[in-house]
Amino acid sequence: MNLSFSVQRNAWVPALFASLLATACSSGGGGGSSITSSMTLPSVSVTQGQEWKINRPIQFNFSQPVDFSTVDQSTISIAQSNGEAAVGTFLSDPGDPRVVVFQPACPTKADLSDSGLKPGRTYRIRVGDVNNSVSFVRSTSGEPLQLGTNRTFVTPSGSDASELFIDLVPGAPTPRVLPVTDGNNEAATYLEVGLDDSNRTYFVRDVFGNGGLPGGAEAPLNLYSRVDSRMAVIVEFNQPVNPLTSNINDDRIYLEYLLPGGLGWARFDSRVELIENCSLTGAAVRLTPTGVLPQNSQVRAVVAPEFEDLVGNRNDSPLVNFA
Repeated sequence: MNLSFSVQRNAWVPALFASLLATACSSGGGGGSSITSSMTLPSVSVTQGQEWKINRPIQFNFSQPVDFSTVDQSTISIAQSNGEAAVGTFLSDPGDPRVVVFQPACPTKADLSDSGLKPGRTYRIRVGDVNNSVSFVRSTSGEPLQLGTNRTFVTPSGSDASELFIDLVPGAPTPRVLPVTDGNNEAATYLEVGLDDSNRTYFVRDVFGNGGLPGGAEAPLNLYSRVDSRMAVIVEFNQPVNPLTSNINDDRIYLEYLLPGGLGWARFDSRVELIENCSLTGAAVRLTPTGVLPQNSQVRAVVAPEFEDLVGNRNDSPLVNFA
């Protein structure tokens, strides 16, 4: 039986870059890319007027290695006509210092109001250069950008996840549990204690693949009268997930406890929150029990088969042996 953790008695980036689609030639550039002594922007992955999914990264390919300290929204602007800027993160490509990627923020709210790129909108990309801007990207040797770009793109309308999002990771969402293969050990499923996100104990898989707390560690009882007894399970996933309430709820991801005598598992009421989406490693869902946990019992997290990624990929059976 897959017992995950005990309750005490009362006392991306490489994957992200690998998933980027082939870049398109820049409509804002010209013959400047042939001048090797000048810094130019030969291509951007978005073409003029293209429809672009709201979570799809935008790749900028410069002709020289980029001084990343000069990259921000003043030098690479992505905004609507009303001036509202796209929200997201600029990333450098560890494999090619000439590449800059903008990763739009993925929504964690069901109404998509915190999405970095809003559905059904028109955005303008403006990369200024020395000829038209006081702020511009520089190379690592200090060379200013001589030729930038200016173009618009649109985001899809509608509420269907498959229309709005691009699937950057194949397959269904899978919990990340130590040991992980990419070396990002902090982005793994863990137990949080005392309402303190820094107070973490990470789940670890044994030789049989079952996850559990190391060294016989136990979870507290979640007594509301004692902060140090409060607990939550944060499930880290290997990819972004569907943020709608139809997916982020306690029917699709939840906690269970083992009944006395080992007579099966029972659901424990929990609050479910999507706290991170489209991170460098995927997504994070927080499971917080809404009552006191049974003493000296086994508790586990469960991901139902209906739980899905951004475009509806699901697992064939429940995931029960990870935490």
